[in-house]
Order: sequence, then C-alpha cells, then structure tokens
Amino acid sequence: MSAPTPPPRPRGGFVTPLAWVSLLLGVVSAMSNLLQIMMIVLMPDAAALGLPEGIILPASLQWLIDHALSLSVVGVALSVAFAWLSWALLQRREWARVGFVAVLLVTALLNVGGLALIGPLFEGVQAMLPADVVHSPEWPQLQARLQATRQAALLLTGLGVLAIGCLHAALAWRLCTPAVRAEFSVSRERNA
Repeated sequence: MSAPTPPPRPRGGFVTPLAWVSLLLGVVSAMSNLLQIMMIVLMPDAAALGLPEGIILPASLQWLIDHALSLSVVGVALSVAFAWLSWALLQRREWARVGFVAVLLVTALLNVGGLALIGPLFEGVQAMLPADVVHSPEWPQLQARLQATRQAALLLTGLGVLAIGCLHAALAWRLCTPAVRAEFSVSRERNA
C-alpha cells in the first residue's frame, strides 16, 4: 500500500496575482501588435510622414518605419510567448519560474541599454532641422533648449529605468525565495 500523499502547501498571495497581471499584459500587448499589423496592411501609406521639403528622417527612424510590419510580428510573437510563460507560472511550473526571472532581469538590462538611445534620438532631431534654422541668429538659443531637453529626458528616463529595474529585481528576488520556490517544488512533485 502506498504512503498517503502529504497535503499540498498553501499557496502564497504573490505568484497568482503576478501571473494574472503578466498574462493580461501579454494578451493586451499581443492584441495591440495585431492591431498595428492590421493598420499597416489596411493603410500602407500611413507610414509616409509627408515631411516638408529639405527635411529627411534620420536613418534609424526611417529603418523603424520601413520595418514596422516585421517589428510588429516580432512583437506579437514575444507577447504570446510572455503570455504563455505567465500561464505556466500560474500553473506553478518550475521552468516558468526560472524563465520569468530571466525575462525580468533581461528586460531590466535592456531598459538600461535603452538609455544610450537618447543621445542619438536628439542628434537625429537636430539633423532633421533645415539649414536656415541651423544658421539663423536664434540657433544658439534653440540649441541650448535642445540640450536642456536632452538632459531632462535622460534624467527622467534614467529615473524610470531605475524604478522599473528595482521593481524587476524585487520581483526576481521574491520568485527565488524559499517560500515561493516551495510552491513550485510541490507542484513538481504532484506532476511527477
């Protein structure tokens, strides 16, 4: 006769809400990317900005416009994968817990890397300005405003990246605590 199975440990109130919120975010993100795909397919000329004569988009912005469809398809795939990972986290799959921690940490690192894009963004805006603006008497004042805006954007974005990074680190740490890991090890035993 087999030994009676021990009663399952009670589940804490952390993983389930995290998984449901993440699942919702993944589904909403997938749907918004699908909407972008529909808009691109139904209105292919919508990406044409109709810029005034002499203004050319920086190559990086033009690349984003030229590849909007494929970027949206990648967005759908990543969003569906995240929703699936969130669903598996809700089911207390150990691999989903590890994967979720990896997603949190990689996303935090990508956000930090994104700070490096602020400089080229403002340089691109400056490159788009017509020559008569750059050579006008108001140019030094406008350039000072652009520089101040660039510094403010870097500061505010940096604070946002720091806040999100701290949140991701706290969530990753919590997913690695013994109490939360125990919820997943019990699930592993039940699935065996």
